[in-house]
Amino acid sequence: MAGQSLIPVIVSAREKILDHEAYAHASASPLDDHDEPEPQLAAA
Repeated sequence: MAGQSLIPVIVSAREKILDHEAYAHASASPLDDHDEPEPQLAAA
């Protein structure tokens, strides 16, 4: 799986079309994005 995401990065970097800022700030998974506040559990 890692090779499937690595090849486009290598090719785009060689072709000088890689968005370095977006690449540097990308997270590994959408689950890693913490833009939304954590849900609060109701007190019992």
